[in-house]
Amino acid sequence: MAQKSYQAGQNYNYQLLIKHILHTSLSFAPHQEIVYRDKVRFTYLQLNERIHQLADALEKMGVKKGDTVCVFDYDSHRYLECFFAIPMMGAILHT
Repeated sequence: MAQKSYQAGQNYNYQLLIKHILHTSLSFAPHQEIVYRDKVRFTYLQLNERIHQLADALEKMGVKKGDTVCVFDYDSHRYLECFFAIPMMGAILHT
């Protein structure tokens, strides 16, 4: 049986970068809820808005492309927002 070879990105219309991961969800299911431990509920639209708000706040604090941002959190909705916001602005997320 011949093994099929794949080239990176051939199944996507965009590069697989952290800032592109939410594109499909925002395009096809923007009102789908994301539930964290039955405590916090956001739609993909709300999550995207929160991610951009965090990135804007970090930029106002002086964080810029190439900076390293340390996050003392994990497994929370706040960490999820950091996971997207920090790399999307070109900074490095350090947990």
